[in-house]
Amino acid sequence: MTMPAPKPPRKLDPRQLRCRAKQDAFLKVFERLGSVGATCAETGVSVHTYDQWLHADIQGFKTRRDQAAIIAMGVLEREILRRAVEGTDRDVYYKGQVVGQERQYSDNLLMFRAKKLDPSYKDNYVPSEDRPTSVTQINIHLHPSVSPNPLVDANTVIDSIPRPRRQDSLPQDLSVD
Repeated sequence: MTMPAPKPPRKLDPRQLRCRAKQDAFLKVFERLGSVGATCAETGVSVHTYDQWLHADIQGFKTRRDQAAIIAMGVLEREILRRAVEGTDRDVYYKGQVVGQERQYSDNLLMFRAKKLDPSYKDNYVPSEDRPTSVTQINIHLHPSVSPNPLVDANTVIDSIPRPRRQDSLPQDLSVD
């Protein structure tokens, strides 16, 4: 049995083409601004129209909006990282006159970035016993052939906070009898 040929995409009428062009322009600005309100103001599209496009998923708008939101988040994350790591220049005043500039870094933005990348930095964090949740919880286990004293090196820890190990969680070749 042969499969019927797929239907060719239907042609859009001029009204649909204008709608698609408006949506594309809206999404291009949304990628840059990341705010529906600001994008509506800049493009002249009403919030009501945006809601119609989104909820009725007119011409696949919801999927395209989700993709644009991911791009907007990337723009925002780059800016957060730039302000946190590279800093921003601020004017220094003396007696009402600008006498120089000073670079200021945002510890707060850097902390939010760390919280996103490593859950152990989050408030009210409860560690999981099953697996390491951060780099600071990963133990290094050396094979006995690498070290003359495998019992000492079996629990070598990268960080300064040693984690207690259960006997049954040691590899078979390193367990203490």
